[in-house]
Amino acid sequence: MATLPDMLHAEIQRCRRVAGDCASLGSTGAFANALLEQALRDAEAALRQRDSAGIQQALERLRRYREVLPEAPARTISASTPVRRAMPQRTPLTPYWAAPREQFFTWKRAA
Repeated sequence: MATLPDMLHAEIQRCRRVAGDCASLGSTGAFANALLEQALRDAEAALRQRDSAGIQQALERLRRYREVLPEAPARTISASTPVRRAMPQRTPLTPYWAAPREQFFTWKRAA
């Protein structure tokens, strides 16, 4: 049976491979890589301090990261293909005179 620090060492090695895969994605994986590097630093700090609660938290945090699928087929997009962006939904403009306004006085004849 493996001890908690041994399991954390194995998880750190796995997450280092995942971080390398994220870094290879370029700007797409930069955010995931930054989050993963911070989690790895926290895990190593917990190992240095020999804090069992910190090791357990770091282990649970690192287990949440999944591998990048290198065998997934990459979609190639030719340079002549236009990039389609969704148009933002606009609300129809109402003219000033049609907008609801507060009434400050009433039309009554003096008696």
